Amino acid sequence: GATPATAPVPTPLATPASRHTLAGLLLRHREAAAELRALDAAITQAKSRMPPWERPPASLSRERCRWPEWTRADLAALGLPDTLPARPALADFEAVHHRALVAAPADHEALAALHHTRVVAWEAKRKRQGDWSRRSGLDELRERQDLARNRKKRVERAILALLTDPAAGFDA
Repeated sequence: GATPATAPVPTPLATPASRHTLAGLLLRHREAAAELRALDAAITQAKSRMPPWERPPASLSRERCRWPEWTRADLAALGLPDTLPARPALADFEAVHHRALVAAPADHEALAALHHTRVVAWEAKRKRQGDWSRRSGLDELRERQDLARNRKKRVERAILALLTDPAAGFDA
């Protein structure tokens, strides 16, 4: 399979002389889109090498949920309510702690110790997920994806600037 170092990257077809013509910009845009498709496939493959509970979930909004998944038993063992999401953020743990303090201010020390135990467990789970992400190559692939996405956006802005420049001769 493709690793981060071997994930396919399209060969640039645009020559330096054609980089700022409309044809050259469209070619660069196509190259960036092809690179993003190749990186998407490589990211999907990298995720498949991770255990499901460590794997970041797919998101239709393209916003990444970076928190690992917890079982209801794991959450219950830490005394956390079953209303917590399966992929809780540390802020969710903080909110539970705050509600507990408001409900029982006299138990501050015991609640602080329990909260510390929960935070340590959350951080350990997050570290394991980060280790898997690095080992699978997902981190490097996402960095490359961000760079390719930014390149594509720059090309899109250059195309728009060229098309809206009266001196370029593209009349509406």
